[in-house]
Amino acid sequence: MFTTKCAMCKEVVGHGPECSACKLKYHFRCGGISERGFDRLGLARDTWKCNPCREEDAKSHTVNDDTLLTSDGTPGHSRFFSGFNLDHSSTPKQSGMNNEAQSDWSPREDLNDILSKMAVLQSQFSAIHLIQSDLKQVTKDTADLKLTVNSRLDDFSERVTAIENRVSVLETSKTDLDEIKNITNRIIEDSYKNEQWVRRSNIQINGIPHKVGFVGASNRIYINDHLSTRNKFLLQQARIMSKKKNYAYCWVRNCTVMVRRSDNSPVLHITTEDDLKKIV
Repeated sequence: MFTTKCAMCKEVVGHGPECSACKLKYHFRCGGISERGFDRLGLARDTWKCNPCREEDAKSHTVNDDTLLTSDGTPGHSRFFSGFNLDHSSTPKQSGMNNEAQSDWSPREDLNDILSKMAVLQSQFSAIHLIQSDLKQVTKDTADLKLTVNSRLDDFSERVTAIENRVSVLETSKTDLDEIKNITNRIIEDSYKNEQWVRRSNIQINGIPHKVGFVGASNRIYINDHLSTRNKFLLQQARIMSKKKNYAYCWVRNCTVMVRRSDNSPVLHITTEDDLKKIV
């Protein structure tokens, strides 16, 4: 596979700028231009030149445009020598050190050096302009991102508000449900009391034989209150727990289950399942 090496770092380069003068390829960082800045050149990408070629162009323009012949046939710059008499014989003689320094000084060399530095500065200014362009794009992207984040935050705030409203409704519903639960419990309790109330005048007799007339029968006969189904369940559980907790008494009076640990202990009335927890 054919590969191209960067003219600056000598490493393999894939996508990168190519100089229109020397036809050499560079990495973007080696060519002194960013990828985004190079893409923004548009049609000018075909005329892009690397830094060495731009410096050569600057030097050639300096020699071609600024070099003229002076009145005595020596090369010089018109801006320095136009209208001046270059006859050194008419000037006063200086000391030997000044004459040597004056003979070594060349206006064209200084001008070329200045123009070369200006070309480098121009290249740097171009890079600065590209960086500024990139910064503007980054600023725009940041503003777009900020706008998107603000929009998302507004949407999130609206959702939180909607959830808070729903939670408020649920809390109100919970309060209503608790009230309904209390009312239901009272209705059930009243139903249990009414069920026992209709049996208040009844008695339940146990121990009577099915057939009478047997001689010598000595079975005991028990007469109890006619308890409702629920009170029968409470009496059964009270007896089991009283025996387990070593309570001395468990009985029924006026259709109410009662327990007592000893003769000196208080009497506990068992009317609900929660009252069974009192037997400890």
